[in-house]
Amino acid sequence: MRLITTISILTLLTTLTFGQDIEITVRVVDKAANKPIKNVNVVVFGTTRGTVTNALGFFKLTLGPKERQIMISHVTYRTEPITVPEGTPTFTVKLEKMAHRLRGFDLHYYPTDFNLNKLKPRRVAQDQRPDSLVVVESNADFPYEGGIETLAELFGNEFQFPEKELLEKTEGSILFGFTIDKNGDYRDAGCVIDTASNFCPEFERIISKMPKWTPAQQRGEPMEQSFVVMIYYGINDHWKKKIKEIKGREK
Repeated sequence: MRLITTISILTLLTTLTFGQDIEITVRVVDKAANKPIKNVNVVVFGTTRGTVTNALGFFKLTLGPKERQIMISHVTYRTEPITVPEGTPTFTVKLEKMAHRLRGFDLHYYPTDFNLNKLKPRRVAQDQRPDSLVVVESNADFPYEGGIETLAELFGNEFQFPEKELLEKTEGSILFGFTIDKNGDYRDAGCVIDTASNFCPEFERIISKMPKWTPAQQRGEPMEQSFVVMIYYGINDHWKKKIKEIKGREK
């Protein structure tokens, strides 16, 4: 009888708990570095109510009786819904850094007659928002007319086929990654796979010569952001002529 009574009381308490508002205290940290992340956006799922993390990565939020999911987002990290653990108003959320994938660069189409002299900064519309409103999140941006397509064209026209692979008429693709830092500069550029390929140093050389980006922002602060792009390479009419020139010199 006592066992039945105890179970009934626990069931009643659980029902009462989930029939009331609860305040949660959560810390958001970088999963790899285990360091706090500030200015993370937090929203109660399905509502517009939310908050942001402080310098120590903490936030407090009151949830309604049926609210048990929150959305946590940051331009540098993977965004995922979080379910609040039952009976645990204080817990830690670990976020993983995420690389944004760009549309592939196909080097078969280059070179063309495009050059840096044709590069035009993109016009930015005048901001009509009240000063009190802050852009919550914005991704890093290649700030020239054409955006990423222009970056691909600049990249393709700068590309020099490694001679060994050129003579072998190599075709293929490589996943290439880089990070845009808080100043809009490239860093940590390199092949994600096939790191021993002779194409990797060439791709790294090219990206080091590309114009700066506008860095990502999180609540008004510049942030670093990582990208990956699949680069396709192979022989076209331009490179066929180069092969003939090389072979002609060797005779």
